[in-house]
Amino acid sequence: YVYGRNDLNQVTEGLVNLQRVSDALSDGCITGAIAGCVPLNVFGGANLGTNLGGTITQPMLDYILFTAQDSGGNDLRNYTGNITSELFDLPAGPVGFAAGYEWRQTTGFDRPDAIIQTGQTSGNARQPTNGKIKVKEFYAEIAVPILSGMTGAERLDLSISSRRSDYDTFGTTTNSKVGLEWQPFGDLLVRGTVAEGFRAPSIIQAFRGQADSFPTLTDPCNGGAAANPNLPGCAGVPAGYQQANPQIRITVGSNPNLIPETSDSYTFGFIYSPSWVDGLDLTVDLYQIELDNTIGAIGANVILQGCASSLVFCNLIQRGPAGQVLDLLNGGVNAGSAKVKGVDFLLSYTFPETDFGYFKAVWDGAYQDENSVVNFGVDANGNLAGVYQNFIGTNQGDFALARWKSNMDLNWSYGDWDATWGMRYIHGQREACDAQSYGQYTLPPGAANGTPYCNLGPDNTGGTDATLPGGGPDGVNDFRKLGSVTYHDVQLSYHVSDWDTRFTFGVNNITDKGPPMSQTAFANSFDSTVYEVPGRFPYIRVTTDF
Repeated sequence: YVYGRNDLNQVTEGLVNLQRVSDALSDGCITGAIAGCVPLNVFGGANLGTNLGGTITQPMLDYILFTAQDSGGNDLRNYTGNITSELFDLPAGPVGFAAGYEWRQTTGFDRPDAIIQTGQTSGNARQPTNGKIKVKEFYAEIAVPILSGMTGAERLDLSISSRRSDYDTFGTTTNSKVGLEWQPFGDLLVRGTVAEGFRAPSIIQAFRGQADSFPTLTDPCNGGAAANPNLPGCAGVPAGYQQANPQIRITVGSNPNLIPETSDSYTFGFIYSPSWVDGLDLTVDLYQIELDNTIGAIGANVILQGCASSLVFCNLIQRGPAGQVLDLLNGGVNAGSAKVKGVDFLLSYTFPETDFGYFKAVWDGAYQDENSVVNFGVDANGNLAGVYQNFIGTNQGDFALARWKSNMDLNWSYGDWDATWGMRYIHGQREACDAQSYGQYTLPPGAANGTPYCNLGPDNTGGTDATLPGGGPDGVNDFRKLGSVTYHDVQLSYHVSDWDTRFTFGVNNITDKGPPMSQTAFANSFDSTVYEVPGRFPYIRVTTDF
């Protein structure tokens, strides 16, 4: 039995209560009809003891500002039971069997401050979240030794497993896996698996309350119906309408009708330890994972384009009398599919012992050929269609998908001393310079249309420069290149035998290598899950055994 619980209390200071701002600017505040109200003068600037002659005083701020008190949490309750046994013997060995039962319940909640729930806040409004998911699962696995001790088959083993899951939110599902291991001779092991999988919608995806978001979008109905005669979804938008703000308010939230994501996985690989090269080991694994019914949002841009061109999704858009988008609902759906394909490898070599100790080299690498999705989109003719995008080798601002990644470690040990020099390599990527990302780029002062705007910074070492013909970017396969990065880490440790204690000193990113700068990242200029935060990171660690 496992029980776990997390609780969160979050305090946010400095938010503005919009209702109190309205009250403070009203006649009722001036006449005293609103009890406790402090009239607000927004035209004279701040006067917080700086003697600058402002008219906004601290009592005014105390009246209109509030401190938000949010709370949230989740808990897990889990019962499991397992049984393992050897059923009977075959000529190649005993048949192994395992089975079990699991009952699991997860709950989660988010309670925003009351003012945030009403939307009377200068921050993003959101509604409460509260949900519970229960699941009962039965699973079984059998391991069958087929051949053993034969020429061309020192070992051949088959494993079959299956799991049946019963969710109270969407129903039942059964997923199975078949694996095969073949050792034709002592130096080589070949292995492969075929597996089904699924991922149930999370509490956030199924029960999350609606919340505000403000993405950067371009309204296709700019200019109104008269300026867009070929876009039927712009009918009724007044002539001369122009989008006033590049950020459009939308509403994001959950969908209780979501179904699970499903997957099919295929792996094939081998482990080779040649007896004629003592200390050498090579592991290679190829994989392909295909996902269907992937959970995600349609996308605010797709909703706008789909409504304008094909009259789909128009029920998700609310416009004001002047034509402006007041709200757009972009909830979760089972939007498409995804595919990941690549190869992982590990090469290690332990050198023969020397008078200076032991040396070992380990090269761990990963190459990804595809990381693609098929989601809702709008084709070149303005029709709703499934759009295929392979993101591998590209930088999406906050998501860096390098085609190559690898680590190289050189280890030395001598008595109680150990040292490691590690190198971490991240291959370069392309960053698109399309019309949507144009707003992130800044032309040189006085630059005219036709000026390249994608050739930015020292990291741009190739690619076609986008230009601005006719007042807009050409947007055809233009990109800038973000260079590759190699981090160097060093570590030295000493083991005190009498204390059974190890002292370690190390420095990560000892060369102070910075990440390549992305022009489309939202907050940072790089993906912090892939690249190091700039700067060296020294550390000291002490470990001891009792």
